[in-house]
Amino acid sequence: MCLAPGAPCVTVGSEPGPGGGLLVVSALAGELEPALGDLGRRGAALALEGPGRLWRFERAPGRAPVVAGWTGMGRAATERGLAAAFAAGPAGVVPEAVLHVGVAGALQGGLAPGDLVVCREVVGPAGEAGDALRPEVPPRLAAWLDGLVGRGGHAGGRVVRGRTVTVDAVVSSPAAKAALATATGADVAEMECRWAVAAAAAAGVPIVCVRAVVDALGQPLPDLSAGLDAVGRPRPLSLLGRLARRPGDVRHLPALARAFGAAQRALREAVRGALAGWEA
Repeated sequence: MCLAPGAPCVTVGSEPGPGGGLLVVSALAGELEPALGDLGRRGAALALEGPGRLWRFERAPGRAPVVAGWTGMGRAATERGLAAAFAAGPAGVVPEAVLHVGVAGALQGGLAPGDLVVCREVVGPAGEAGDALRPEVPPRLAAWLDGLVGRGGHAGGRVVRGRTVTVDAVVSSPAAKAALATATGADVAEMECRWAVAAAAAAGVPIVCVRAVVDALGQPLPDLSAGLDAVGRPRPLSLLGRLARRPGDVRHLPALARAFGAAQRALREAVRGALAGWEA
């Protein structure tokens, strides 16, 4: 099942593999960590090369376990983490499908912090039509996804299907966001969807990418990456040094914290709904 006509569709098999289960993954720890308590009893871990971590979560008797965790930011970490999950069958589970969740910046008006964007297609920064990839929706998640989008909203905001653009760095200013929207026609900017969709396709695993908006189109987003580790956790001394060099960014932090909290709640709700749909 593809979400958008006209772009190459990433078509993969949908039959469960041995011990097949759902892989729920993010780039940053903070994107998924609040939802881990909803997944079941945390069991064996798969230590990935680099900062990423995946765990096996035991579900109710008779239900396949779930594997969940984070890979780290950007292309290399995403490809490395997903390749390990697909090749190793973390903790005895061969992923049958992937739910890739994370945060994004809005490139279109009308999107607010906490809104969810389901990736219909993903492009690179140049936005060429032939560059677009469309994820193939796992059949077991199709009904949940149709219901989520059909309702048009969730407890914390809107839900839309849209185009994402995968970039290499934070798009900070409203002017840069507007220029990227014009170049690509994308609804949101993020840093991993393209690489996640391509990695899943190479492994023959269907995937859904869901992004929660953190910064609205007109909201400046300070680039704090120099003060964060590879999975988005603060490095206090580096963060203080970053803010000392750009003290004007401090005024944006309270709004950013509130927006990130709204995005976390939206992603937690999406993960809960996806699990219910997966096990229905």
